Amino acid sequence: MKRTLLLYVVLAVAFATAVPPAVAGVWTGKEVTKEGVVHELNTATPSDGNATLTPREAWRAGGDDEDDALFGVLSSVAVDDQDNVYVLDMQLSQVNVFDKSGKLVRTIGHEGEGPGEFRRANIMFLMPDGNVAVLQQMPGKIVVITPDGKPGADFHGPGGKDGGMIAYMDGGRASTEKSLMLVGADGQTRATLFAARAQQDMGSMMNLDEKEMRGVVWAGGKDGRVYVSDNFDAYTINVYSPEGKLERVIEREYTHRPRTKEEMEESKPHVTMRAGNGQRLQPTIKSSATDRDVLRILPRDDGSLWVLSSRGGNGQPQGTLASYDVFDGKGHFVRTVTFKLPINARQDEFHIARDHVVVVKSARSARDAFMAEGDETKADEDVEPVSLVAYRFDAPATAKN
Repeated sequence: MKRTLLLYVVLAVAFATAVPPAVAGVWTGKEVTKEGVVHELNTATPSDGNATLTPREAWRAGGDDEDDALFGVLSSVAVDDQDNVYVLDMQLSQVNVFDKSGKLVRTIGHEGEGPGEFRRANIMFLMPDGNVAVLQQMPGKIVVITPDGKPGADFHGPGGKDGGMIAYMDGGRASTEKSLMLVGADGQTRATLFAARAQQDMGSMMNLDEKEMRGVVWAGGKDGRVYVSDNFDAYTINVYSPEGKLERVIEREYTHRPRTKEEMEESKPHVTMRAGNGQRLQPTIKSSATDRDVLRILPRDDGSLWVLSSRGGNGQPQGTLASYDVFDGKGHFVRTVTFKLPINARQDEFHIARDHVVVVKSARSARDAFMAEGDETKADEDVEPVSLVAYRFDAPATAKN
């Protein structure tokens, strides 16, 4: 079988010319046009320095209290204009809705295949009309539910009801394709923002590479723009118009964050295969020696773009949650925002939505137990109950233009 390998070679060149430090309020990057597309080339230093935020606790839910809600694996969080917090439970296949005081007012959605039902969905977002959209991967569809729990019209992209993740076997070879597409309400593809195809024989499927397995990091803005980071080893974000046209590329000078041996082991994707006789197979996965440069992308309502890099999200000192890079509406690196909030980085996960930080306590143990379901050698009997802690913060003003 013929395979094509893409090799990326980085040459480091040292220059003797000193680079003056950035002056507050003055952007020191460059704007160039390549093949008709504007590239914002940012330096490593923000023009307006760093802002430190200390979120204040608003409410808690779940945990050891028998009267509290019981959670499975909480994978996605959204906040509406009335400060109601929506939390997707991918294990229980439901969305928990909390009011601004932290009271669980209802759960919406159910496990199944009917209207308003889904299975193992891990992404949720709020639509412009206020409805809740839950993304199910296999088979691929978006399940629409009204805020009070009534089923809406399910949305199927290209491929109809059989769409989603596709893998097929041909003569002992497996072929998979990953795509990020902009699809209209009529189900027709407007643009393909990212596509990657891989073909492997059964032998190579037992030796996988983390970089090839990871997908893209992307987010949609309120104005319809889509932000995509499709390169594991580059701090580069492609900005697409609502019609799917590449209109801007945001780049930032960046040094990869090296991983420890322990981090390399922990970063391996969870993959288990089964042979025809039902035997469980565990592929060997090559883990990257460095983190992915861009971990999360967060478009804000004020037109700014917040980006969580590997150095801002991993290996933070005690008492620091994360540091986000903030870009204005032009793609200029204007500041960093550091959240001071103590969490257990090995167990807890966090989500930022609007002016909320929602921390999921014991999230990683719950996720590991869920992924090891049916495998007694990996199941953890001492998993702490999952709980939620919601915080509020006041974001610094960032000019859109």
